[in-house]
Amino acid sequence: MKKYLALLLTLSLLCGLLAACRTQPPAPETAERWVNDGEPTTIKILTERFMWGESPSIVLENKASHLLGSLGRIIDYFEHEHPNVTVEVEYVTIAPSTRETEMQARRVALMGGDVPDIYLMPTLSDGMFYEGRDMENGEYPFVFRDPAQAMTNGWFADVAPYYNGDEELHTEGLVPGVMEAGVLDGQRLILPLGYDMELMFLDKKEMEASGLDREALGTYGGAIGHVLGLDDPRWTTGMNFYGMQLNLLPPLCDYKTESPLLKEEEAVQFLKTVRSLSDEVNEYYQDYFDRHPDVQSIGVPYLSSYLGGEKKDVFSPELPALDVPLRRAVDVLAICKAQGFETEVLPVRDVDGKLSANVTYWGAVSSGSKNIPLAYEFLRLFLTPEVQWGGTLTCQDGTTFKTGFLGKLSGSEELHITPGWPVRSQGAVEARWEKIYQEAKRYERNALVLADKAPPRITDLLAVEVTDEDLPFLAEGVDRARFPSVADLWFDRLSSTVLYPGLKAQPLTDQEIAGKTKEFLRELRYHLAEG
Repeated sequence: MKKYLALLLTLSLLCGLLAACRTQPPAPETAERWVNDGEPTTIKILTERFMWGESPSIVLENKASHLLGSLGRIIDYFEHEHPNVTVEVEYVTIAPSTRETEMQARRVALMGGDVPDIYLMPTLSDGMFYEGRDMENGEYPFVFRDPAQAMTNGWFADVAPYYNGDEELHTEGLVPGVMEAGVLDGQRLILPLGYDMELMFLDKKEMEASGLDREALGTYGGAIGHVLGLDDPRWTTGMNFYGMQLNLLPPLCDYKTESPLLKEEEAVQFLKTVRSLSDEVNEYYQDYFDRHPDVQSIGVPYLSSYLGGEKKDVFSPELPALDVPLRRAVDVLAICKAQGFETEVLPVRDVDGKLSANVTYWGAVSSGSKNIPLAYEFLRLFLTPEVQWGGTLTCQDGTTFKTGFLGKLSGSEELHITPGWPVRSQGAVEARWEKIYQEAKRYERNALVLADKAPPRITDLLAVEVTDEDLPFLAEGVDRARFPSVADLWFDRLSSTVLYPGLKAQPLTDQEIAGKTKEFLRELRYHLAEG
């Protein structure tokens, strides 16, 4: 134990020295924009070449990813507006065989002062990052294992003076509860660029007939208790949330005091409640597939597969509920309306009844940047409506640059420039619907060429409309948002052990769950102490 404490002390001293050596940002007193004085300048960006639903091997083979093209067009716009500025991008390797080694080398370089001007980074959000990462035997190494912790360690410059005075950006249109996740002691160190949270999609007709109480779904634990108490297991299928579970619990820790806030008894009770739900869901699904041996899959169809002809209803009397991430809400709503379903959409609230979200993508200006105002000038573009909603950036001379995916849906339904739902939330529904509508029109044109008649599914989709009024909870904003981190991997591992002890293993006892929860909290304390 003494050796371990000595090692911790050594690491803390080393981190302190390294932090002291890093260039600290000047304290800007105004929010004036960077003035183009004609001097050649280079802005460096460190980012991830992430993708949706594609393995690293495919991206490496194609030498392309969704972000690569979109980021390239934003860079083209910026360089066109600033002819003397060159933007260089370094992509962290995604090759599994070299990822860890190169990541360690990159971290050493950062600590030595070889820092970029801008970080553009995804978080480890469920369903949003790489396939193929080793979740069982270790963690997929990130540049910042814990962005919230990195804020306390001096890595990022305070851009509050620029952000607060940026009247053109109309920051009042950004979700406050999400944007505050990047603020520490009044300093705006990270700009969240995308977020996500889980939703319940419920067949309203079945909901009213079953006696499901909307008010009882106000907290996660209360919702599970209510659904299980109904003796109607159909509704458990809309609460099957096993990713990013820490979003549903109270705040995990206080990074400033380096202390956990999550109580052992809270975590244990949560795991036991989730296990009760999981047992019910698994039993119901097994019974459902036994009665429907020809059914290959369940759940809402993807928009592209729906337009392409997949014959699957969103709901059925036996499956009247779905769990859907916010990033796909407009797609699912459009299909629900096209199929004639009246749908109740409820956000999943945490155990305290709060709307809790996870940041999916973020940007920050490096504290070691020599061009902080210019770096902010570039980074703010990601918060503009043109980029947030996949529109078009227009230069002063009229030259335009499209920031979306050129109007074509990717295989996994993502059209946003950044993963997740735009932090410029109000107005995003209409922007998203317009892209869906245009994609349906493209399918209609192709069908008319091939068969002289558009299929009913396309005609029905073109006849509906989705607006902000269909997702009224968006107007509420978000109570709190957090950055998923390495701690989420550890908690997911704990949860998986509780839910899936193995084919031959007996379910964990309450005492064993408590013991493994203690291990998680011990690992969390070490993580906080290491800084």
